[in-house]
Amino acid sequence: MRKKIRAIFTLVFFTCFGFQTHAGDFSCQIETTGGQTTVCQGKSLVLTAASINGSLPFEKHHWEGPEGFFSEKDQFYIRINTETPGNYEFSYTGWDADNFQSTCQLNISIMPLPSVNVEQKTGFFRRIFHRNPMPDLLVELQEGESVQWFREGKSIPQAVYEKYRPQKPGAYKARTTCAAGCTAFSQSILIE
Repeated sequence: MRKKIRAIFTLVFFTCFGFQTHAGDFSCQIETTGGQTTVCQGKSLVLTAASINGSLPFEKHHWEGPEGFFSEKDQFYIRINTETPGNYEFSYTGWDADNFQSTCQLNISIMPLPSVNVEQKTGFFRRIFHRNPMPDLLVELQEGESVQWFREGKSIPQAVYEKYRPQKPGAYKARTTCAAGCTAFSQSILIE
């Protein structure tokens, strides 16, 4: 009789408390497309949840984060809306076939695009001494930003300063890159 009671106790102990060992090994992580947690406004971003440390694959999924920032809620992945710059926390909870769960979080920073305004200026003396002079093109850069000038969609070699003087007619634009690596183009300016 004692052996039978010990066997029942052992069975009850492992049935009720055996999950602790399993749960300790059951964990998740969130990965991003490109492996980056800082992304530029408007860029595509997908978060993917994965089980790690030899855990079983997740059967059920639940994502939490700012409202309106993702589409799929009951998938192992979500597409993030990156139109609004800021810092955001996303949380994932996954359950395996035995209903054991694991939760993990990830912070994402969405960086704003630089603003690009190009001005055309023709100096006083150039207007006096030249008939129909081509204007200088100017862009104002913020700290840590850089610029590349383009003509007809092609980059102009060594045209990397705030001021550019066109040498021939065409459609010009500037691409500004901020310190975080986000880029934006100006409107095209037609120089005749």
